[in-house]
Amino acid sequence: MTFVLVLSIQNSFAQKYPFRNYSATDGLNANQALSIFQNDDRMLWVGTMEGINLFDGIRFTSPKFLNEIRKKVIYDISKINNEIFIGTSTGLYIWNDHQLTSIKDNQGDPLHYVYKSFKDSDGTIWIGTEKGLKVYKNGVAESSKINIFLGSESVYNICETKPGELWFCSKTIGLFKYNGQETKQYLNLFHPFSFVAGVLSKNDSTIWATSRYGLYEITSNSVKRIKTALPIDISFYDIKQTSNGDIWLSSIDGIQVYRENKFTFLTEENGLNHKTILKVFEDKEKTLWFLSPNKGLSQLINEKMVLWTSNDKTNKTVSKISQKNEDEFIIVNANGASIYNINHTPNLITSQTQ
Repeated sequence: MTFVLVLSIQNSFAQKYPFRNYSATDGLNANQALSIFQNDDRMLWVGTMEGINLFDGIRFTSPKFLNEIRKKVIYDISKINNEIFIGTSTGLYIWNDHQLTSIKDNQGDPLHYVYKSFKDSDGTIWIGTEKGLKVYKNGVAESSKINIFLGSESVYNICETKPGELWFCSKTIGLFKYNGQETKQYLNLFHPFSFVAGVLSKNDSTIWATSRYGLYEITSNSVKRIKTALPIDISFYDIKQTSNGDIWLSSIDGIQVYRENKFTFLTEENGLNHKTILKVFEDKEKTLWFLSPNKGLSQLINEKMVLWTSNDKTNKTVSKISQKNEDEFIIVNANGASIYNINHTPNLITSQTQ
């Protein structure tokens, strides 16, 4: 039996947030943004349906050194051992600053759709593909013994919630936990043939997992479906905890942030470029990025900004929010314009005009 855990929910109404949106009209090679990564030089790598764009904060460019994968679907970009692993619709590629290499399996064949590359705390490099789980070693992607359980099913995501505890998210047969010796499958606890997209350790004893049929909380003795700010069976995709402790979830109908035991949701009415968001990413400057498979990227200019909710006095009358400088935002409501400073106590208005 699946239980439902109800947490406090808050609505963001239709207030605008400082999103900056990027699409093909801004130089992105395609509107379908599927993956993102930031290198040590602060350059963003954005994977789309048409290859990879580099973004320097001003413009998008298509790197010539990645011409071999220019028209390929890019599902994942991850840096492992100073090399960049690129999961595509035609296999796995590795860029090592001077050469792009196509990785084959131990039969000499290219991999099927590669969704995730992940290095665990023991140094093992796992590769999630359309045809099961692989282990990358000595330049070859070998079959994993965990495939005894996964078979040739799709592995969409791989997470490690604590050293030695790995989670494999399948597109069709639920969620698997692996401790190095034993594998436990969470199938009927979700939904038959469920697509599980992401896993996050909420605390030492609690796991949150996103799926096609909602958000679930997993403990050692129970599984509960959590009521968020949207219908309980909505499709969730990514789940990320940012540097300030907030938990962000992407879904088929906007994004949600979990803060202080409350959910707040944002969608197109709040400034997002599209309601369907596939992934959430925090860059080295602590800026948040939201990837849409339909309309490019949305950048939340300053994640320090407070998300006003229905309990806040200013919320019901806020009509516009814009950035004045690095630390201050202008809030327009029925009483005039107020200046909010992010370095002061939340909701403290430093000046106001009538």
